[in-house]
Amino acid sequence: MDAHGIHGAAIGGIMEPILLTQGETAAILSVSIATVVRWTRWGVMPKPITIKGVIRYHRETIIEWAREGCPHVARAGWRASAR
Repeated sequence: MDAHGIHGAAIGGIMEPILLTQGETAAILSVSIATVVRWTRWGVMPKPITIKGVIRYHRETIIEWAREGCPHVARAGWRASAR
């Protein structure tokens, strides 16, 4: 594994990581890192993988979740803010 996680197939000559950092995940979702952390804590986004204390998200799972419209996020935001 390198600094960017395990790499998958080359796309356009660039290796795409299979595992994403919180920052890379935030960029894909067009949200802040704080939002990724919050959604993870609320349990509304795909569960991350922790390797030796390092948090990573599975790229294809995040992309599929985003395609589905990030289910449960709006409802979780309402619940958390109502606390």
